[in-house]
Amino acid sequence: MPPQTIRGEIEFHDVDFRYPGGEEDVLHDISFKAQPGQITAVIGSTGSGKSTLVNLLPPRLFDVSKGKITLDGIDIRDLTQHDLREQISYAPQRGGLLFSGTVKSNLSVGKHDATEEEMRHAIEVAQVADFVLGDKDGLDMEIAQAGTNLSGGQKQRLSIARALMKDSPVYILMTVSRRSTLRPTPLYARRLNRKLLIKRFLWSHKEWQPRVIRTRFWCSTMAGWSAWDITTI
Repeated sequence: MPPQTIRGEIEFHDVDFRYPGGEEDVLHDISFKAQPGQITAVIGSTGSGKSTLVNLLPPRLFDVSKGKITLDGIDIRDLTQHDLREQISYAPQRGGLLFSGTVKSNLSVGKHDATEEEMRHAIEVAQVADFVLGDKDGLDMEIAQAGTNLSGGQKQRLSIARALMKDSPVYILMTVSRRSTLRPTPLYARRLNRKLLIKRFLWSHKEWQPRVIRTRFWCSTMAGWSAWDITTI
């Protein structure tokens, strides 16, 4: 499945999901399509099921209980984990795992042969350029294992920059925690599309107020039924 053949259309077809051993669905009857060239935001409160939904994609921790998820019409269960992850660049919630080394070595995980110009481009779009380039070491700034010498927001933004280094048909960014200063404004979204020519983008977020609500879903949580929304811009 070569990358050049992938448009990046993700569709959920009547998806139900319940955790192994669970007595009821956590997600029920989820259907939506994320088109190439769009930014799709999954918006809801803490515990409303956003992470559960995204985890059905890479890293694909679980498979659906009913229905299917397709990438360009192909059921993702028919793809190997390797092939699926090759098509999707993923920045997990809470900044992911940063490695002991430098900013440069961490960004190189996303693209091994990246130039410094590409790295500067990614940190600019991820809104972390002022922090990195303002340090005397710049891209050679030291990063402790798991980013323990960084704030939560700095880790999150470096994780996003690393994900953006990879030229993928689909980007999934889990953002942002309340302690992060990164604000996913429409201007930020347009920067992503214009500067990186992103083909598809799935964004999980709990605070951003979108301009248009497309679809409202409900999911079962420990506190009862909770709503979250799908919107595109």
